[in-house]
Amino acid sequence: MGLSRRQREIAEFIIAYHQRHGYAPNQREIAEALGYQGVGGLHYQLGELKRLGYIEYKLNCPRTIRVLPKYAGDAAGASEPDSEEAVMVPVLGRIAAGTPILAQEKTGYSVPLPPLIVGHGDMFLLRVRGDSMLDAAILDGDWVVVRKQDHADTGQTVAALIENEATGESEATVKVLGYRAGRMWLDARNPNHGPIPGDEASVLGVVVAVLRSLKSTAPP
Repeated sequence: MGLSRRQREIAEFIIAYHQRHGYAPNQREIAEALGYQGVGGLHYQLGELKRLGYIEYKLNCPRTIRVLPKYAGDAAGASEPDSEEAVMVPVLGRIAAGTPILAQEKTGYSVPLPPLIVGHGDMFLLRVRGDSMLDAAILDGDWVVVRKQDHADTGQTVAALIENEATGESEATVKVLGYRAGRMWLDARNPNHGPIPGDEASVLGVVVAVLRSLKSTAPP
């Protein structure tokens, strides 16, 4: 029996997440990314994928889900997934990967993105300025797709809003979320940039995809 479109989406998300973060997603993250209302339906699909030998995981042990080599072989010979309507993602302006900058307001237009790449949910698109996320392969001029949520796990790349007490304005930045000594930190991925205290910060969402134009990187 072949994999359903939904099962392929789950497996591809697990693979992409592991490549991006270096560890597996938890079930809540999978459910949110793929538009499940809860984890009940996801539990069934994960059980089927495990029974069919495509994934493995340890019960009651988060972040142990792993896609097995059998999936790559069967997916290569499978038919293309059913077409799915593109997700319209609004463009909100820019966000800093460096010193936080004021995020621009909504530009008034949206772009269609494939759900197989960005998943489902309430998302927005921001242009990155700065190089503090260089070692996470987020470059100056890239676009980040952010899934709206007010919470995130340690190690996730987030868009965060920081209150500037001097100006009274809110400034936005993209960083890796960390917790140390009971405090929240927004960590860079470039040794030239230090961490930012997150005491006055709030999470806007989690970065689920990075988009890049290759025009500026083409050889002369």
